[in-house]
Amino acid sequence: MSSEGVEEYRPVSWLAVAAAVGGCASAVALIGPLFWAVPLLGVLLALVALADVGRDGDRRVGRFAALAGLFLAVGFGAQAVGSHLVNRWVARQRAIATARHWVTTVQRGNLDDAAAMLAPSAIDRGLAMPGKEDTPSQLLERHPVYGQIRRCGGEPSVTATIEGTVPNEPDLWIAAVRLAPCPGAVDDTISVRMLVRSQRLVRKGRVYDAWQVVRLPGSQPLVPNE
Repeated sequence: MSSEGVEEYRPVSWLAVAAAVGGCASAVALIGPLFWAVPLLGVLLALVALADVGRDGDRRVGRFAALAGLFLAVGFGAQAVGSHLVNRWVARQRAIATARHWVTTVQRGNLDDAAAMLAPSAIDRGLAMPGKEDTPSQLLERHPVYGQIRRCGGEPSVTATIEGTVPNEPDLWIAAVRLAPCPGAVDDTISVRMLVRSQRLVRKGRVYDAWQVVRLPGSQPLVPNE
């Protein structure tokens, strides 16, 4: 303040303003990983702004704006990463449950129910009978995996794991299901690999996640370049 009691003008740091804008823009990180760089840039911009405001003592204003931008960038970034990790964990568990349930359904002989869980692309069309329109159940009954699982009598232990996802398709899970003991199988164990995925269905205005087996082992590799 000057000797006449008039408050001295202090310029606003444009970096602080930019940091506040960057913090608000960090909300786009919630859309997906492609936008995670935005909060990182917001944090860097806010730190630079804080250094700029503090460099000349109290000659510049904007510390509050820079801090607000920093908190927003950190908050949105943390929420985006946390939500993504939780969603991926949930999707992974559902993929495991889907693969295990499908094999269990086949093992118990519920052919129609097992066929209903298959996507149209799950079985190679080479199993279709020439000149005949086969139902999904008929195609499944001819598939070698079906016979392999059905020959495992009794009540075997069924465990499922996730090997990963298909390259460039993070929502397509590679599942491996193990049945043991299975008399007659190598080491009394049968292992079945498949691809599973969630499909969004809309019924009566509501959105549902319907998990399906989208690929079974066949004449073509289960995973490209495998």
